[in-house]
Amino acid sequence: AGGARRSACDAAEVVQRAVRLLRHNPRLGGVALRVETEPGLPGLWANEDQLVQVLLALAINAADAAAPAGTVTVRAALRGGDGEVSLSVEDDGPGIAPEIRD
Repeated sequence: AGGARRSACDAAEVVQRAVRLLRHNPRLGGVALRVETEPGLPGLWANEDQLVQVLLALAINAADAAAPAGTVTVRAALRGGDGEVSLSVEDDGPGIAPEIRD
C-alpha cells in the first residue's frame, strides 16, 4: 500500500516530531511532557509518519491517564544488545483500580 512506504529514519527525530505536535494538544492540560533519547541510536527502516502517529496516540492516552498534573515520558532507547531500538510512552497515572482490573 502507498501509505506504508518505509525509508531510513532517525528514532530520536521520530520522538521529537511527536513531542512537537503533542505540545500543542489541549488534552495535555497540566501534564508535563518528558523526552528521553539515547545518543547514537541506530537508524530505523520504517514509515516515519506512522511511527509519529502511534506515539501521538499513545501519548494522548497516557496524558488522559496522568491528568491533571502527572508526567508523560516519550522515549527512544536501545533494547538488548543486538542494536534493537525501542520507542515507548510511559505515564505516572494511578493505573487501573484493582476492583475493575479483571
